[in-house]
Amino acid sequence: MPAGFHHPTGRALILILCALGPLAACEDDQISQYHVPRDPIIGTPHEGHDHSVPPPPNPDAAAVPPMMAPPLDPNVPERTLAAMVEHGPSVWFFKIRGPDAPVASQSQTFESFLRSLQFPPLDDQQSIPPTWALPDGWTQQTGDPGSIRFATITIPNDDAPLELTVVPLSLTAGDVFANVNRWRNELNLEPVTPDQLPAVTQQIIVAGQTITLVNFASGDAPTATP
Repeated sequence: MPAGFHHPTGRALILILCALGPLAACEDDQISQYHVPRDPIIGTPHEGHDHSVPPPPNPDAAAVPPMMAPPLDPNVPERTLAAMVEHGPSVWFFKIRGPDAPVASQSQTFESFLRSLQFPPLDDQQSIPPTWALPDGWTQQTGDPGSIRFATITIPNDDAPLELTVVPLSLTAGDVFANVNRWRNELNLEPVTPDQLPAVTQQIIVAGQTITLVNFASGDAPTATP
């Protein structure tokens, strides 16, 4: 033992341990703050949890217009009977689309139906729905809540019933030229120019309202330029 070294007394030893105690505690606290994250467990989904990655959104789904018709089957000739009429702040659309011959057989009845339309007086510029008379055998179902379709009218047919849809939209959708070419495009027909509109449309006056009527078939020849 080196000269001059003296064992600490009991009192001195206690003082030394008390002085070192806080340092040890602080060191323990510092170490306890470091946590190593576990690697995620990769495996099969367990019951009650779905770990599958959701598929990316379909960009085409949002791009489909709400009034877009189903694609045309090139092997089945189709026909469209359609009409539009403005009333107050709304444009009312009436449309039948289906196999060529059955729809063509309803052309006169469709026009008679349109001639039965009655438009109530406007109430503070609010468009009150028109009324109409259903031909014999036609039945009507009100559109579902939240749907843009006001009504669906079922027309009896030997093979399968036809549908006449009734849809009101705002005046911004009331451009005749744009709608005529939209209906033609659904049947893979060439678009027309504004000068050709009189040749492909018919106008009838019903209860003081002008109704624009079209009758298009998928096999129609291109419209000649006047």
